[in-house]
Amino acid sequence: MCKENMKTVPEAVKPAAEDSVIQHEDAALKTAFLYFSEELLPYFGITKKAVGIAATELVKLDVQKLHEDFNFIMEDGSWIHFEFQSRNKGRKDLKRFRMYEATASYQHNAAITTYVLFSGNVKRPMTEYTEGYVFEPGTGKWNKMTGSFPVMAGTAIPYGEDKILILGGVEEILPTSPKHPGFSRKLRVVSTDMNALVDLFDCSYPIPVTTNAVSIGNQVFVVSGEIQPGIRTPLILKGTFRK
Repeated sequence: MCKENMKTVPEAVKPAAEDSVIQHEDAALKTAFLYFSEELLPYFGITKKAVGIAATELVKLDVQKLHEDFNFIMEDGSWIHFEFQSRNKGRKDLKRFRMYEATASYQHNAAITTYVLFSGNVKRPMTEYTEGYVFEPGTGKWNKMTGSFPVMAGTAIPYGEDKILILGGVEEILPTSPKHPGFSRKLRVVSTDMNALVDLFDCSYPIPVTTNAVSIGNQVFVVSGEIQPGIRTPLILKGTFRK
């Protein structure tokens, strides 16, 4: 066989390095066909002569264009996003608006707040959509919690035999500015038995986020953490459980 007479497409001969680890069989077959095409093709009953090797790595892109209704750029650099709705599609629309907000925020590096304006024909629109999931070690599965779960970045400790105490957290993404009100002061408890989140009470002091909580006996310590975006406190917050 005269291999030199065949026109090759380099990227079709050797798979990418990261793929070759997984696709040993494909790489071996490609090499075999490259060097032994004159013998292999007749073996399979193919009488035509191969004169070249075509590309095997194909790219298929699905492009989706997202259309928002209106965006304002505010003086602090944040965006205000408006959507105008004449129909109430509930959770489906809220998921769509969330996708708009997340995509625009990522692409333009801006904090975005979305407002949805409904026409008078919509009497009781869905105004909140939050999700929380709990991991079940026994089954190895994530199960959706009942109700809403409007909190992130808070600290948590075990509470009792089947509960988790969540200290503070971020309930709403607000523009970073000196006027930022700080984060949630709520103490919440997650029932692992009921997969539900319940508000207990508001703390008198700011509860830091993005930090650790340590439980010792009937006391809990929250060490440092952010009390405003980018502002960390040097203080240690101590709480005591009383029966």
